[in-house]
Amino acid sequence: LLALVVTWGVPVSRRHVDLFASALTMSADDEHRLEYYDVYREYLDEFEKKIHTFIERTGHSVDEFQTACQKVLEEEGEFSPKRFFVEALLATTEYPIFLSLMKGEARKYVSSGK
Repeated sequence: LLALVVTWGVPVSRRHVDLFASALTMSADDEHRLEYYDVYREYLDEFEKKIHTFIERTGHSVDEFQTACQKVLEEEGEFSPKRFFVEALLATTEYPIFLSLMKGEARKYVSSGK
């Protein structure tokens, strides 16, 4: 999973580093630029394609994977490693997590002086 995020995340952070560098000075009350959400949608589309491809290459269907994830969320205990994985996977698709990751990449880029 991490490889899926990293292989797409690094190029997107490079393509949009200037955009997200402007987010570094935002306060919690500031309105987010529409462009942030556009990049987020691009990220989600690419993430979905990559994870679907990965699932299918392992010999499973996306429906099987979704059913298995739903079962984990319904049946596994709060501290189950399986539940943690599913919740972490879902978190990677949430806008606030995405924005935080992109701001982190922009911060690294800006501090490197590039």
